[in-house]
Amino acid sequence: MVLSAEFSGPETPWIIVRGDKPVVCPVYHAPQAFTDWLQVEDNILALPAVSEAFSFIRNTLADELEKADRLTPPVRTFTVAMRLGAALPGTPSVWSDWLCSRTCLQFSRKPGQTVPAGMFPDAVLSLLAPFASTVQGGQRTRRLILLIWLCVLTALGISALNNRDLIRQVSTDLQRWNAVPMSHYRPKSESLAALKQDALLLEQWQRQGVPLRYSLGYYPGQRLWLALQQAIDTWVPPLPAPEPEAPPQIIRLDSLALFDAGKWTLKPGATKWLVNALVDIKAKAGWLIVVSGHTDNTGDPQRNQVLSLKRAEAVRDWMRDTGDIPQSCFAVQGYGESRPVAPNDTAEGRARNRRVEISLVPQADACRLPDASPAPEEGASENITE
Repeated sequence: MVLSAEFSGPETPWIIVRGDKPVVCPVYHAPQAFTDWLQVEDNILALPAVSEAFSFIRNTLADELEKADRLTPPVRTFTVAMRLGAALPGTPSVWSDWLCSRTCLQFSRKPGQTVPAGMFPDAVLSLLAPFASTVQGGQRTRRLILLIWLCVLTALGISALNNRDLIRQVSTDLQRWNAVPMSHYRPKSESLAALKQDALLLEQWQRQGVPLRYSLGYYPGQRLWLALQQAIDTWVPPLPAPEPEAPPQIIRLDSLALFDAGKWTLKPGATKWLVNALVDIKAKAGWLIVVSGHTDNTGDPQRNQVLSLKRAEAVRDWMRDTGDIPQSCFAVQGYGESRPVAPNDTAEGRARNRRVEISLVPQADACRLPDASPAPEEGASENITE
């Protein structure tokens, strides 16, 4: 670094210090040694002010520049160029305060004295010559410029190739999205996931900065992101899958609670059991009330089948007459001993097999009630197991 300073005081030419030999550079004259300049006329009178100026530069300016701090490294002074001259009127300076505190001297501007022009001393240029090289036009310069151009073109080409690959990847995902019908939910959802991944990557680059390999003016991220969002907005999610139909629940009535042994006439005490069944079974359009009779394996199978059918008809007739339910709402079946729910080897198993079952079965043309339209199919019947 070259340190150039001008101070108020007796007027002097530029004094250049490089090493331990100061050089004085008078205007329009050849440079001369500082000791030779002091011997000319009254120049010796400026020596105290010049000495104080050098002390100020060494102790205040140079010392502060050579101190390293947290933000900047130390600065080494290459050479110092200074001169003294008339003080600027009304301009306070650190030099004036420093000189007054040390010597109680204050320099003022004399009438008719002009402020020297602040021109950089030409003599410093010769000192800088060994440390600077002149840039000349020639083969080396042309090669350097050509190398720079090749680097720039290579960077632009690589950026263009990377952006082409990015456009091709997003275009492929968009073409796949458009090719898959909306009704094919599984491949469509996979294509949607790819589009969302592309959009998420572009949004991340938008927030954190585009990678250098995609920049240099070729990055089409905003247009690609807009095309991806428009495609994602057309997604129509599939309807929820219908719940599986629950198996129809069946009301089972103990035959011994309704009938005497071998009979199909209802007992007087059977009313309370039938009332409970009638409460649970509600006639609805589109649902058929199926009443089926069952027996154990005791006796003749054909007679058991007839007995089970007659008992089912007896229960049907009671529910029809008591509940004012149309005949078309019922279906009667007699299975005899063909559908046991427990082994017939024990008395307990035979008792469980002697039963009458009531259930609701969906059927579109069943149970046409007056002023009633068919009810939509439901997932399960409304029967309660007793």
